[in-house]
Amino acid sequence: MKDEVFRRFVDRVIKKSDNVGAMAKLERFIKSDDIIPACTVVEALLPPYLKERQRKCFYVVAGLFACHHSDCRKGNLGKTVSLLSFSDTSAERRFLRLLGADSDEIFDMLFSVITQAKSKNISVNYERLLHDLIYWGDKIKHQWARSFYRSEVEETV
Repeated sequence: MKDEVFRRFVDRVIKKSDNVGAMAKLERFIKSDDIIPACTVVEALLPPYLKERQRKCFYVVAGLFACHHSDCRKGNLGKTVSLLSFSDTSAERRFLRLLGADSDEIFDMLFSVITQAKSKNISVNYERLLHDLIYWGDKIKHQWARSFYRSEVEETV
């Protein structure tokens, strides 16, 4: 899948951010897995050729955005968590649990990371997050780990 697909989707979700009703439906989905109301928002934004797991990735990213509207277009979630770790000593432990998650478990773990980012006013690269969820595996996990630990090294140097 091309990066343009991810960018286009996230841009469309961002355009909906002023629609309180749409954001409420997406947030309800991410908090309770109530997909039916979210369908009225997300389905019109999706590319037509998605497999079921890919479709879930798009839904999850839209729901996470609804919980925290602060989007940036650089870095990955490893970098985001590293920014959280400066004020939270248990961040590394939670990050390692994220890295240990399989392709289904990762979805359930993201909500707490995003709400923590919101509480610290740290932006999230939703376009990259969508890409990483679609391609979740060892390569993405290593990229997140490099971003997380390099950020730590940069701060101590």
